[in-house]
Amino acid sequence: MEKMLKNNSGIVLVFVLAITLAMSAMVLFFQHRSKVYIDTLARVSISTQMDYFAEMGIEIGKEIIRLQEEQEKSSFSVDRNWPKEKNYELKGMCLNVKIEDENAKINPNSIFGTEKGEINSTLQDIFNTFFTVTGYSVVLRDSLLDWIDEDDIPRDNGAESFYYRTEGFSYTPSNRCLYTPEEILLIRDVSEDSVFDSEVKAEEKKKTIINFMTVVSDGKINVNRCAPEILRAIGFTSANVEKILSERETRPLDEKIIMNINKEVYIKNKSAISFKSNYYCVSSNVSDNQGFEKTMKVYLYRDDKKINILRWTII
Repeated sequence: MEKMLKNNSGIVLVFVLAITLAMSAMVLFFQHRSKVYIDTLARVSISTQMDYFAEMGIEIGKEIIRLQEEQEKSSFSVDRNWPKEKNYELKGMCLNVKIEDENAKINPNSIFGTEKGEINSTLQDIFNTFFTVTGYSVVLRDSLLDWIDEDDIPRDNGAESFYYRTEGFSYTPSNRCLYTPEEILLIRDVSEDSVFDSEVKAEEKKKTIINFMTVVSDGKINVNRCAPEILRAIGFTSANVEKILSERETRPLDEKIIMNINKEVYIKNKSAISFKSNYYCVSSNVSDNQGFEKTMKVYLYRDDKKINILRWTII
């Protein structure tokens, strides 16, 4: 009898230990699940906050556009440099708002008209000259146009579907308008690190081609805000460019001022030149010290009455 009790006690002890271990495992499991759940809630909360702050950044950008244009009309001392960039600290998060003038860039999409075979020759000449002025390769120039045009016939230095297939790419030219400037990185002779001809010095790589190109505009270039490289591409001499930059620091340029600087160049390119902007891009980036980040990018059109959203993306 005593021996049976001892055996039963041993069995009970093993059973209790098994239950204890099982309960411990369950506690650890639920602790882990709770931590995962709490972390998930935290991420949702942070994501929601970031959405709010990113949207707020877009509204800040729109207001900066409104104020800038009003100030430029009434003040000689306003900062006329573009792009604009503002940084804010919000509840442990950093908000960066960047406003770019899309009419200050070249829109390669606008070279091709709505009718098949239709070409904006004035803008195409500016586009071609831009590559000469900046030192970007002619291979990139022609390949970019081949990427957009509707046919499959490569230009002298370009690339159509045959090139991409034989070189092992998993894609071919879209043969449509660029949807984002970053799409240029897919094109022959382009990478994130190399967009210049080899003879261009590394210290001169201040901008990539993406900074000079837009995909959303009417094709007109605002000479009040475009880069010196684009002014040169339009046909203005170095002396003309210096004069333009000096003049627009103090007042908005108009047709009369430009005609006095270089009448011949203005008349030749009049269809591609403007003195005000209607197209903008606002990028709103939110980040925190835990590595979370969210970016909203909006293309805008401003008419005389309001600012309209043309395209909205979240990165």
